[in-house]
Amino acid sequence: MRLASVLFFLLFLAFIVSACDDSGEYDSESISEEIRDQIEEVEEDLQRTRERLEERLQQAEEAIRDELEDFEDDDSVTKEELERLRSRMYESARKIQEELRDSDKGFELAMQDLSSALEQIGKALTDDSDIEPVPYSKLRDLLPRKVAGMERYDTDGSSKSVLGIRVSKIEGKYEGARSDMTIAIVDLGSISGVAALGMDFIDAKIDREFGDGFEKTTEIDGNPAFVEVENRGRGKRYSALIMVAERFMIVIEAEGRDLDSDIIEEVVDRISLRRLKRLARY
Repeated sequence: MRLASVLFFLLFLAFIVSACDDSGEYDSESISEEIRDQIEEVEEDLQRTRERLEERLQQAEEAIRDELEDFEDDDSVTKEELERLRSRMYESARKIQEELRDSDKGFELAMQDLSSALEQIGKALTDDSDIEPVPYSKLRDLLPRKVAGMERYDTDGSSKSVLGIRVSKIEGKYEGARSDMTIAIVDLGSISGVAALGMDFIDAKIDREFGDGFEKTTEIDGNPAFVEVENRGRGKRYSALIMVAERFMIVIEAEGRDLDSDIIEEVVDRISLRRLKRLARY
């Protein structure tokens, strides 16, 4: 699965989590709108890449013309030197043109990936339509009462069955002296086939650093995961999505000061993954 499909898949799952809200509404129009927005975002990113390459090509061509004009007027430069210079310059321009052609191919492939992802998700939704999610009351016991110096002060659970899509979710909110965290466990139930598609995203090998942090795919206790860390002033924000048994999704969001760098692993250690995997046979 290429990066465009990975991004699409993660967005789709994240939206499933947010869709299980207190209102009990599961808005199919919002899902369609979110999908459209994601496709547009990928298209815009690819278009910006192409525009940057076109700008580089134009600048290179202008530089070549200016340099050649200067050297052609210089009597101290031999014809052989001028020819070598001309060859090197045009070779640089040719490489940029190749990058541009590759970006066009990449754009086409990315759009094919998105289309393929939509087809696979649609098939998975149909194939798993008879799977019942585990009641959120059974997921509640998996939430730790205390972890990483934070205590759970609120729990919210819900089970939804709308438009043939059945999911359940339990969410715990935690608070410490200078930090807070949310842990959600989601049973994708009738869309667990979509979760199985997510097993592919570990192959993308995302590992990117940016100004204030990093994001990467990894494995946590043998389960594929996506982790992001951001520096925020004196504190940090940790986010993680972990797939378990091709069906359950654990979402962790922690923010504050004095958080250990291994907080995600610590939280996962406090959740009985063995018990969670047994629930997959529910």
